[in-house]
Amino acid sequence: MALSNFHLKPFDEGTLTKLQIFELYTREWLPVFLSPDKPSRSEIHLFDFFSGPGTDANGELGSPLRILKQLNECCRLAGWNKTRVSVHFFDKSPAKIKQLQSNIESRSLKLSGVAFEIRALKFEDAFSECKPALANSNGSKLVFIDQCGVDHVTPEVFRQLVSFPTCDFLFFLSSSTLHRFRDHPAIMLRGKHFFRLTISAPAKSRPLSGSWSSCCGLASCGMKLMFCAYALNAASNGTTQKWSFPN
Repeated sequence: MALSNFHLKPFDEGTLTKLQIFELYTREWLPVFLSPDKPSRSEIHLFDFFSGPGTDANGELGSPLRILKQLNECCRLAGWNKTRVSVHFFDKSPAKIKQLQSNIESRSLKLSGVAFEIRALKFEDAFSECKPALANSNGSKLVFIDQCGVDHVTPEVFRQLVSFPTCDFLFFLSSSTLHRFRDHPAIMLRGKHFFRLTISAPAKSRPLSGSWSSCCGLASCGMKLMFCAYALNAASNGTTQKWSFPN
């Protein structure tokens, strides 16, 4: 699917909304483990397997830089110096990884006390190498996968992600991708296995292409999985009106 070069253009409204939601989630997630004077986990790992260069054509921050921005806000919390914090940023493109490293440096986000892993790796290789960290019961993990990963999150990968202890997993997919590539084998396969269970929109509304994103947030708590899906309704003039959370 032709998704690899969207960083060369300004992020559209749906992408910006997706990034804002992810950043807000990260902002609330981090203090859960870093605020206590005696942290419940000795390690925190944040994963972005499709990080890209870190910005769009206008310099708008992408997911990896937003992660670092929120980490920077947490460095004074009580548990910061008692927790090993690691970020893992991957992309299959060496050029994008080089640009990401430059963007991190230029924005002074090479945070002290944070272990950085930034490498040009395909998802399959990166995911395989990260399995020990993901499976570590002493660590809290947050995994971000956007629509660039739709080809790669097979049912087996999905099952592994939801089985890792203390691991939250956010998977974003825009409606425009679902519509545009509805006949793509990856979309058809994922739809059959789990998209139909987690992505929905109000029955009477017709989302405008690119104006809303759907998210599946998954947390592994023993054998209990918690699902959350949402849709952004769009007005006829293309402006976002509200969020809709199906029951």
